[in-house]
Amino acid sequence: MTTFESDAPDVLTFLQGLILELAPGTAFDGVDVRRARLAASDDPTENAVILLEEAGALELPTYRAYSPFRVDIAVLAPTEGDASRILTPLIRTLTSLTNVIRSGVALGCVLDETGPQPRQDADTDWPGRSTIVGLYMPSVLLSEAS
Repeated sequence: MTTFESDAPDVLTFLQGLILELAPGTAFDGVDVRRARLAASDDPTENAVILLEEAGALELPTYRAYSPFRVDIAVLAPTEGDASRILTPLIRTLTSLTNVIRSGVALGCVLDETGPQPRQDADTDWPGRSTIVGLYMPSVLLSEAS
C-alpha cells in the first residue's frame, strides 16, 4: 500500500536525476544539467548546458498534487542549432514518460506547454533554446507501507 509523507518533493533535483538517468545514448548524453543557475565553470560557448528553473506551480492541496509544476528547461550551447539538437530529443523523451517513481517522487506525465523558443542569456548573450514543461505529479513524497 502506498502512503503519503508530509514532505514536498524537490522537483528540480528529481528532474535533474531523471534526465541524467535517461541520457546515455541520446543527444543529451554528457551534457551537464544544472538546477536554478549555471556553475561558475560553465561556458556554453564551449560545451552545452541544460538549465532547469522553476516556472511556477499550481498545487491542488485537496488532492496533494501539482497540476502542474512548471519547469523552464533551457539549453545553452555554442549555437542555437546546437541547443535545438539537444532540447528537441530531451523534450520528446520527457513527454513520452508516464508513471515514473524514483526515491518516493512520483511523476504522472510531462507536457510541453510552450514548444521550443529562442533564448539569449541576458547577461552573456549565450545562444540557446528553452521551453516550459508541466509536470503532473503528487506534491508529497510517497512511501511504501508494510
